[in-house]
Amino acid sequence: MSGLTKRQQQALEASIAAYLKETGYMKAFEAFSEESTAELSESRPNDLKRTWIASTALQSRMLKLEAQVKEQTGTINALRSGKAPTSTSVSLGPPSDSRSLIQTKGVHRGHVHAMAVHPTYTLAATASADGTLIVHDVGTNEVDSILRGHTTAVYSVAMKGNEVWAGAKDGSIRLWVSGKLFRTFTGHTGPVTALVSLADAVVSGGEDGTVRIWTREGQGALAVDEGRVSAMAVEPRSNQLIVARGQEVAMYKPDLEKIGSCQGASHVISCLTTTAFIPDQKIVSSDSYSIISGDRSGSMTVWSHSGGLPIREYPSIVQGWSVGLGVLGDGRTVVCVGDQTNQLVQVNLGTDVTVATSRLLSSVRGHSSCMVVGQYFDVARVIVGTAMGHVLVAECTVPLG
Repeated sequence: MSGLTKRQQQALEASIAAYLKETGYMKAFEAFSEESTAELSESRPNDLKRTWIASTALQSRMLKLEAQVKEQTGTINALRSGKAPTSTSVSLGPPSDSRSLIQTKGVHRGHVHAMAVHPTYTLAATASADGTLIVHDVGTNEVDSILRGHTTAVYSVAMKGNEVWAGAKDGSIRLWVSGKLFRTFTGHTGPVTALVSLADAVVSGGEDGTVRIWTREGQGALAVDEGRVSAMAVEPRSNQLIVARGQEVAMYKPDLEKIGSCQGASHVISCLTTTAFIPDQKIVSSDSYSIISGDRSGSMTVWSHSGGLPIREYPSIVQGWSVGLGVLGDGRTVVCVGDQTNQLVQVNLGTDVTVATSRLLSSVRGHSSCMVVGQYFDVARVIVGTAMGHVLVAECTVPLG
């Protein structure tokens, strides 16, 4: 385990111990626990199962891709030698109309207001107007858990480790650890409209204009500014916090020190994401990134991390509000969903064109959110929530090269 950090090693040991106990290997569990420094209470018994499923799916996808490459290489060589008919086509990815779509087994009884994805496993948590959260295992299409405790609509959610955090209409924030309600936090004087995981903490934003840092022990730093917080995101490499208020975006350090801002969105911003790719920038430093927003006019705007005015604008690419954004594995293809459309729209930031549009959601209108939950080489899973409480998973082709 020399290649693991201390925290990773403890998490792995805790998972092994939990698995041994869960499956009845008590002697092995007791012997292993004596040598382990991990806290068993902090583990999730199904972590090893999820890791195995994810690894198996990844291996299956890799073998399939290798077979495709081998087949297409043979076809190309045959075409060059004149031994194959010239009408043979070469394609590494499935056509856009052949993407699969599934509905998860977890269904809310109200509008899906928000969702979060786990940084390691193919888990996604959805938050609903019915006051519940459902943790979905997108890899197996099973419900991992249903979390109850809020008494009003849940507007925001974040996942980190074995923790699920959720903010509600009444201003409260609740934390579940390994599926059990751990603590309720108060501080916001209005609805908690955004939650994100930032380093070892969670950050919340609310209609009261405040941005607050939370740990299990309680509230930390506080930032106050004018205007309702409508969306937040975190740039993972720099751990910078991106906060949208109205038509403006502000950037903060992890301690909530404000370091810059962006202006020029065409309407009130409704969703945010980031990517390391910056259009038209030839020299890219390790700390540079793009900020991408969707707004209530259905438009998408792109800024540089340095702030200022937009470097790209995509007017009305979806119908209604832009309610969800996700970046595929190539770093430059953005998936956008609108609340009045039955489409997933993919936009390539490098070429400024819409590269694919999926109409597979024609039976369900009124989308409320979307995120990229997992990717296996050239195919990414995009999870979409709806106003009817359904949670859908679509596959999008990731451009190769």
